[in-house]
Amino acid sequence: MTFTSNERRAQRRQQCREALANHIYQRLGLVVPPGRVRLQPSAEDGYAWSSSKAKEYLLKTNLGRGTVGLYQDIMDELGQSLEAVTPKTLHANKVGEDAPSTRESPEIDSESFTATIQRLEQQNKELIGKIGELQRSEQERRAKLRHLEEELERHKSYLEKSEAELLRARGGITEALVVLQKWQSGGETV
Repeated sequence: MTFTSNERRAQRRQQCREALANHIYQRLGLVVPPGRVRLQPSAEDGYAWSSSKAKEYLLKTNLGRGTVGLYQDIMDELGQSLEAVTPKTLHANKVGEDAPSTRESPEIDSESFTATIQRLEQQNKELIGKIGELQRSEQERRAKLRHLEEELERHKSYLEKSEAELLRARGGITEALVVLQKWQSGGETV
């Protein structure tokens, strides 16, 4: 039996809708009849689609107007660079809020790539903050070290001057002792 292009398109569209409905159920635990699945759902539908930047074009067309190639691309990318998420998760991703810390539904087996990206972006922000703190702390330590080194140089200079002064005083004392010993031993007058 040979299919016309319209029949082949209708068959692939139905397969795509079924794959999308199954994915929504697996990811979010929502039962959406295949005929009611949309690529541009409203918040009331209870699901949204998240995709990588490179695959955003897959969500631009209405499912009823797609091509056989589009339906195949959607099915190929489903769970890879295209996934069902809660509207809250998608909204948090778009406005840059923190990712939800708990999963929306107990049926979700693993963290979505959208939630993973959000979690990693948040961790990245935290690490950048910690790096900044460490850099400031390092700068403070270096400033203290420079101050201590300068103080050490001042003390070294003072010590060198004191030693020179001590040597000169010692020389004067030695001369005085020699004169004193001569004076005591025999009466040479100075």
